[in-house]
Amino acid sequence: MKSVLSLCFLVMIAVTTKAQKKDTVITGSIHGNVKDSAYDFVLPAATIAVYRAADSTLLTFQLTDGLGDFHIEKVPLDIPLKVVVTFMGYQPHIIKTTIPKAVAKLDLKVINMERGAHTLKDVVITRPPVEMNGDTLEFNADAFRLDSNAVIEDLFKRLPGITVWGDGVVTVNGRTVNKILVDGKEFFGGNINMALQNIPKQAVDKIQVYQRATDPSQPVQDSTTDINIKLKKGWKTGKFGKISAGAGSDERYEADLMLSAYTSKSQLAVVGATNNINKNAGSLNELLENGSYKSFSGLGSYKPDFRQRGIRKSLSGGLIFRQDFLEGGNDYNNQNTLGGSSKIDQGTTTNLGSTLQTTLLTEGQSQTVHSNNSSVNTQTGMDGSAYYNLGTDKRVLRANATAGYTTGQGSSSNTSSTFNAKNEVLSNNNNSNINTNNHRNLGLDLTFGNQTYGRYEPNAGPKYQLDYELKNNSSNSIADRITDFNSLIDPERNQYFNRRYNNQTASTSQSLEFELTRLERWLLSKHLQQLLQLNIRLNNDATLNNRSNNASVFDFDTTGKSYQSNADLSNRSNGLEFKEKPGIEISRTFSKNFINRYSRYFSFTMTADQEIFFMKNNSEKAFQNLSRNYSNFLPGARIGYNKYVHNRSATNASLIYQQRMTYPGIDQLAPLVDSSQVMNLTTGNLQLQSAKTHSLQLSYNFNTQSAVNPFSYGINSNYSRTANPVTDSTIYDVDGKTRRYFINGGGQTQFTSNLYVRKGFKMKQHTLNLEPSLYYNSNKNASYVNGASSDFTSVSKGFRININYEVLDRFRLKFGEDFSKSTSDQSYRSTRTDATNNTLKFAGSVQLIKGLRLQSSLERTTSISTGIPGNRFTIWSADVTYRFLKGKNAEVRLAAFDILHQNQGLQNYTGGNIIVRSQNNVMQQFFLCTFAYYPRFFTQRSPKK
Repeated sequence: MKSVLSLCFLVMIAVTTKAQKKDTVITGSIHGNVKDSAYDFVLPAATIAVYRAADSTLLTFQLTDGLGDFHIEKVPLDIPLKVVVTFMGYQPHIIKTTIPKAVAKLDLKVINMERGAHTLKDVVITRPPVEMNGDTLEFNADAFRLDSNAVIEDLFKRLPGITVWGDGVVTVNGRTVNKILVDGKEFFGGNINMALQNIPKQAVDKIQVYQRATDPSQPVQDSTTDINIKLKKGWKTGKFGKISAGAGSDERYEADLMLSAYTSKSQLAVVGATNNINKNAGSLNELLENGSYKSFSGLGSYKPDFRQRGIRKSLSGGLIFRQDFLEGGNDYNNQNTLGGSSKIDQGTTTNLGSTLQTTLLTEGQSQTVHSNNSSVNTQTGMDGSAYYNLGTDKRVLRANATAGYTTGQGSSSNTSSTFNAKNEVLSNNNNSNINTNNHRNLGLDLTFGNQTYGRYEPNAGPKYQLDYELKNNSSNSIADRITDFNSLIDPERNQYFNRRYNNQTASTSQSLEFELTRLERWLLSKHLQQLLQLNIRLNNDATLNNRSNNASVFDFDTTGKSYQSNADLSNRSNGLEFKEKPGIEISRTFSKNFINRYSRYFSFTMTADQEIFFMKNNSEKAFQNLSRNYSNFLPGARIGYNKYVHNRSATNASLIYQQRMTYPGIDQLAPLVDSSQVMNLTTGNLQLQSAKTHSLQLSYNFNTQSAVNPFSYGINSNYSRTANPVTDSTIYDVDGKTRRYFINGGGQTQFTSNLYVRKGFKMKQHTLNLEPSLYYNSNKNASYVNGASSDFTSVSKGFRININYEVLDRFRLKFGEDFSKSTSDQSYRSTRTDATNNTLKFAGSVQLIKGLRLQSSLERTTSISTGIPGNRFTIWSADVTYRFLKGKNAEVRLAAFDILHQNQGLQNYTGGNIIVRSQNNVMQQFFLCTFAYYPRFFTQRSPKK
């Protein structure tokens, strides 16, 4: 089997080596400066395009920098070239030249551009491959020649400055793209891959890149990078999708459906999937992406999950739609749109497992629990949402409604035995549970205001925004639970329960948020506004929560052979929580700008909030009738720094200080104690106090504005300290029982830090993306064990690296490694537990011949923990896919999963004073044959005469 794996990778390497040799060409460079011929000022963002003179094939292009300079690398030598310089409002300037091999550098010195919109009569000039239109960078799609079946993603990978990273993130000159729109609108819910992997390249007119300010009254550091894909007039409609079905060994099967259609004003997609190979779609987006034309399942995320506990049979389906009522509307300041989505999931999971859990106590003392469990659960969930957005240059109205319903039923059993450090049996415990449940939720979210974030109105008055949110939830559950506990230390501690639960709960939550910005225009005179240059914002958040609970609990009477009401646990209660949080924010920005050269911003912000919190609980149980009042002043501050050097780099940094409160709830203060929870009994504490957290966040990010080899890095850190955190005081009984009650600990500190680097290389047909990152997390919490104070300290650190290499349209290789090491210290025992986890991932895809693709993925996992034997296993899968027909829209796929048959479902865990090793039934080796068809129609009906 190892020889087969080696052969696969050797084939991939051979194809790559051949491609590299083919692309090796001796090249030179061209540089110069572009100016206005009449007034001698430089022209930044002028387009320099280099064509092969013989056939006008585009070789490369570049925009001039803020000083009008350009320097184009990797231009072929000793062939006739045509250099075309264009700038809006000027005549194209054409230079026919050749770069001599002996020189390898061509200096065009100063290129003087003449004003005028007409072109030269003897030369036909096409649209430049890239140009600046105001503050928007526009790529001309027709300037790039691709295969007839190419999609937008193929075009993106050839555009300088645009990088499609291995994790699907798209960046422009190092800046992450926030949105990708199609004709100014979100495409099927804003799913990037739906547009990039389905719309044909030939349908695209322009790719527009621009910066959009989240608030035009604030400086450029609050802007995001967006891309708009402008379609050609004849390509405004389309239909595409996927229909597939497969069967394999051990009665494994899968089937998928995705059908979608769009026009200039409408979008509709329907999806469906069923399988028994542990492929789980967490959202509609996963099912939509699975149906994408350019998606290769061997490298995607929607695939069998070999780490999931149990075997699941699932059936999923849903739809997403959008209707625009305005011709030419967009998602910013000219919108009249109705849309929504719905999804249904049904699944049955069968799980068999065993667990070995060791709890470390004092030196030389421990308790180990051996348990076996089995369960069968069936659950059906339905959810949907609908929204309506109305936006103009002056007003915005958004309404969003959600609804969901979940019903389920299941059964489970668990048998366990507890041993001491001498391997002597302390107790046995048997549990069985049968339950049914259903849950319903409704939601409504309304937003109204004049903060349109469209065009900037420098003389406009204050802006306001009002957000109202309503949530309503209800649930009903019935469960029969049998617990049989036998103590071998003291038979009088034996306990038996046969208990039935019927719980009905309901809750309603309402929140109202009001924000008023630009308040300085009311509070300050024009003279003071110009002198102080302050931005003042007022906000107020109000939340009201109501909840009710009706718990009916019955114990089985062995004498009368019937269930009798349990007066201690049966209860009716209702509660109310109210939070009011008014606040003010004052900010000041200092800026320095040099047009087309650089801009620099310093911003200082101070916030002051007063949080008032009230809770009240009414219950049939007197000890649960209580109320609490809290009032806290919560100041905050922020310092921001941004620097942008035109066509060079962008830097932003921030330091943020915040305070937040956490208040104990009724389930921590005075819960009803269920004695049938024999092995883990939890009680409350009426003396619990609120906890205050102080946090400090530091962020620094840098990215180059390189169009060829983007580079970015950053560090994000957060430190927090909490006074009076709610924690546990735990008592471990001699026969293995655990009792917990809540207390306020002495303090908790947390520190997290993450360092990331992203580097991309583009070399003709080759692209290489490197994404290493480091992280460090620490947490210290004071608690009690068996009445003695104990500090728990945990530290985790590690690194991740992802490398993606691609020879366009022919070869892909993904490598990833996750390494982590965690340490837990417990002062009560003065001992330490360690856990080391390492995962290596390889995935490759090679096009052997046109339409025939070989894919393979390998995942090697190593897990080593204190007191647990090491766990090492490899999951290797491979498939061969052949696409045929003229449009390459029919596909047959042969796949083999877990080829080495090493997946045994072993899992290790260490934390605090707990060491756990478990084994469950999991998906194992199987083979599958799947056929798929991708219907694709992209045309527009001729207008009626």
